[in-house]
Amino acid sequence: MATLVMQSEVGWRTENLGALLFAARNRAVQAKLAVLYGQGHAIVTDAQLALFHNLDRSGARPTLIAERAGLTKSSISELVERAVVMGLVERVADPHDGRAKRICYTPPGLAFLELLETAIAVADDGFLAAVGPVAMRHTVATLAQYAELDGTAASGNIGRLFGRAARRFVGDVLARTDGNIGEPRLMLFRALDLDGTRLTDVAARSNVTKQAMRETIALAVQAGFIEARPDPEDGRARLLAFTPTGLTVLAQLRLAVTDAERDVACLLGDPALGDLRRQLKTWLATDQAKLRPTNQ
Repeated sequence: MATLVMQSEVGWRTENLGALLFAARNRAVQAKLAVLYGQGHAIVTDAQLALFHNLDRSGARPTLIAERAGLTKSSISELVERAVVMGLVERVADPHDGRAKRICYTPPGLAFLELLETAIAVADDGFLAAVGPVAMRHTVATLAQYAELDGTAASGNIGRLFGRAARRFVGDVLARTDGNIGEPRLMLFRALDLDGTRLTDVAARSNVTKQAMRETIALAVQAGFIEARPDPEDGRARLLAFTPTGLTVLAQLRLAVTDAERDVACLLGDPALGDLRRQLKTWLATDQAKLRPTNQ
């Protein structure tokens, strides 16, 4: 099984549709964060954007925010607590249910929301500049069809649209596995080299913090997919590498990815899928500095 993985290693893990969608989503997030950081919001993280993207101006209950974001209530509670400390949101009594709480923006939070809307527009304009208006319209329509979103939900935030489509693809892939992988651990199967990778590099490739990656790795080690080995180039360092079980799962994932992409082609058609791949690769290959507006 490991031989199968070796022979088919080139490209499929980093250039399958799900990986391209996640990479495009991360590119859009980085464009948004650059705007926020430039205006003094350097402690806002990628994860926290999920809260602000799904919190109405008039407020919302945590359960609704979690449902919209596709996160657990405990994860949303943690994000809310951080935003409370930052002074951007507050918990208030729900006027329709005295036992419940709503999460509402504070005045500084509303100002932040205005800035976030500007940041979203900058990311959208970056994609528009990279691929052109016709290709952008086709990309939005294609992704909306795949992610089963209506026109309103699909407009005005290309990064979130990339994310919604990526998560559908991941769900289709995981449905074809034994159910013991999960989306967080799937990052490892995309990011680990066959001869081992350092934690710092795995975290950077996955666009998460080292602490978050440590938690994911701990679960993967417990499941028997990953192990730590001495780095032959640095005796003080450790490499994360697949176990034989992990290599077997990796080969299974390759088959699942192939089947999932075949389903996408059946849904969208080969021409539309080919166009989508080309637009994603164009976006990812574009130097964002050249797309940044001069007044930013």
